[in-house]
This record gives sequence, structure tokens and C-alpha cells, in this order.
Amino acid sequence: MRIFIYIVCSFIVITMAYWAYTENYTTQASIRRVEELNRLVADEKEAISILNAEWAYLNRPERLNALSTVIRDGMADAFNRFHEDKDLEVAILTGTGRGFCAG
Repeated sequence: MRIFIYIVCSFIVITMAYWAYTENYTTQASIRRVEELNRLVADEKEAISILNAEWAYLNRPERLNALSTVIRDGMADAFNRFHEDKDLEVAILTGTGRGFCAG
């Protein structure tokens, strides 16, 4: 009877050791995958920061985006933010509607 208990206990220990090994292997694979994803996210953030831009919209299509005082002030604020933020490399000015800008 004692030998049977030793065999069962040995089997349980071996089974638990195998389980722990596979869990460790799975965990290490998951950690490597997370590190890879973190590197990809960092690369994408770098790419985004390179493409980081200050957007200024001319959004008065009914007036062909004519430059009013409000729009000029908004553009000045946008370009001031662009100038002050050293991470920004591109300023993009877009207009809505059929005309980019009138006046």
C-alpha cells in the first residue's frame, strides 16, 4: 500500500511539474509577445509623432471659406501652437466645400 501511495504522489509531482513547465513556457511566450507589441506600439507612436501635425480648418463652405477675423485669429492660434510645440513637424491647412479659400 505504501508503494502505491509513493507512486501516486510521484505521479502527482511529475504532473504538477509538467504543468508548471508548460505554464512557464506559455507565460514566457506571452511576455515575448507583449514586448513585441510594446515595440510595435512604440514604433507607431514614433511614426505618429513624426506625422504629428497641427490642423487648421477653414469651415465656412457657404462663404467659400473666406478669411474672416475669427478664422484669421483661429489660424494664428493654430500656427502659434504649431510653432511652440517642437514635436510638431507639419502644419496642415484644409478647407471644406468646393473652394479652398476666398479672400
